[in-house]
Amino acid sequence: MDYPCFIKLIPKKGVIQGLVLCPTRELGQQVAKQLFRFTKYTDKIFTEAVYGGAYIEKQIVALRRPTHIVVATPGRLIDLVKRKAIDLQNVKTVVLDEADEMLSMGFKSELDEILGFLDNVESKWLFSATIPQGIRQIVNEHMSDAHRIEVNAKNVVNSKIHHQYVICDEAEKLHVLYSF
Repeated sequence: MDYPCFIKLIPKKGVIQGLVLCPTRELGQQVAKQLFRFTKYTDKIFTEAVYGGAYIEKQIVALRRPTHIVVATPGRLIDLVKRKAIDLQNVKTVVLDEADEMLSMGFKSELDEILGFLDNVESKWLFSATIPQGIRQIVNEHMSDAHRIEVNAKNVVNSKIHHQYVICDEAEKLHVLYSF
């Protein structure tokens, strides 16, 4: 089975090519910060976070700059689309991060609406700690050819790794680490 790259960005194209949906402003900010770190030393790839609780006018101005990836909360994204302040026609990859949390917060209709805007997206990713009925509906309605990857808690840590710790003073830290 051949899995596509998460997102294939064309830096010279100053349009939104990737979209990450998050349930909260705080998670959106964390994701945007990590994307910044990942793309910091690449060809000018820009990420913008948009979420409720911040001045929408400032976010609209920020979106006028070349932006390749948008990290958004569902409600704010729909508001920006309705205001024609964001163009999603070039989005190739969409990620629903913590999809079960978005459902538990009541964003099912917003997710359906957003995924409806993005019918022609090449790659859709959904991350969820649980798979409630609402997630199954989203997968069935919006994600043809979906593949499920499940992480079993028993296999998360390699059993051959030995973990240990040492308590020492800060000044002795380097010396103690070298002694192992």
